[in-house]
Amino acid sequence: MLDSLLKNPEFEQLYKDQWLAMLNTCFKCENILAHFDSIHNLLQPEMQRHINRWATASGGSMTDWENNVAYMRNQIVNRCAVVSGKIDTCYGLNPQNLSLNVAPVNSGTIQLDGSLKSPYVWSEVIAGDSNYILKATPTAGPYWSFDYWEKFEPTNTFNPNSTTDQVLFNFLKKDSVIAHFKYFNYDSVDVTFDVSPPGTGNISVNGAVLSSYPTTLTIDRRFPYSIVAIPNSNHMFIDWTKNNANTTITPSLTDKVATLNYLDKETVVATFKFIPPPPPLPELTSPDKLPVFIPNVFSPNHDGKNDAFNIHVGKDAIGIDVSIFDRWGEQIFTSSNITKSWDGTIKGRDAEVGVYHYVVKVKFRNNTVETYKGDLTLLR
Repeated sequence: MLDSLLKNPEFEQLYKDQWLAMLNTCFKCENILAHFDSIHNLLQPEMQRHINRWATASGGSMTDWENNVAYMRNQIVNRCAVVSGKIDTCYGLNPQNLSLNVAPVNSGTIQLDGSLKSPYVWSEVIAGDSNYILKATPTAGPYWSFDYWEKFEPTNTFNPNSTTDQVLFNFLKKDSVIAHFKYFNYDSVDVTFDVSPPGTGNISVNGAVLSSYPTTLTIDRRFPYSIVAIPNSNHMFIDWTKNNANTTITPSLTDKVATLNYLDKETVVATFKFIPPPPPLPELTSPDKLPVFIPNVFSPNHDGKNDAFNIHVGKDAIGIDVSIFDRWGEQIFTSSNITKSWDGTIKGRDAEVGVYHYVVKVKFRNNTVETYKGDLTLLR
């Protein structure tokens, strides 16, 4: 009857599939041996009492019993091999174990003939000498992609090749197949940071000061970055330069504290300028010959030297009006006190290093008024 039923293709396929299913369940050698061992472990504690009671009538010992158990276990192992061999010779199935895995862990999945196989390591007995379609799909995130297949049995092959995510796998013998996935963030783009001239200052990116120049960072272009130009002693920041029109540095290229947004590979350079240290103040030993002295540089760094912008006048000066403006023309300091100086702050906060403009009007005893205009450099 079975031979007649096997002439029906549908029944034949179902019959073979059931054999393979049983090789992975009730006929799976590991499952049979685990069940056998559990029974052995259950009986073993009682066997010595049983032998002690019946040994006189039937003979035997604990050693004999253990030997018999080992013989039975060995018969099971042999039977597993025989069953697999007979299924191959009778039905041409050639049962072989196939294991599937992904690397790194949780980076993707594998489909076998359209059926998702998981969790990993997934392992089953399937028909050897057969072709299967393997499909690798990344799942870890938008920057993961398939890399390559790995196998350990040389006679098994991938078609068209091991770097194609969907392949025809010619499965001949027991094997372990691994789908490898790789991470590549296409939004991570190189930005090179440099200073000009060399050795004139530093740049911090998101609060971290770069240790050498030029330095190239691979950072994610989807996000803005805080950049700060830090001039060395006796230097002032001039501006930022960039290469691409779609790169923005805000509020402007002349702000030393700025925000960088970019899309393409970029080079950002902070340019600094050397400012000579201020000369020593002259001694006003002859006020009549030097009625007004206005310095052009001061350094409010609290070192006790040139910490304030002081205007020195002779004995004939009886009044003064001082105004200081920033580079945008906004008045930041004013005074009509002949003894008051500018300490380098604006509304209680340190003013930026840079060039400022002053207008000083001095009234003399003869009621004449002289106006002095010029640039003042602030260093720290």
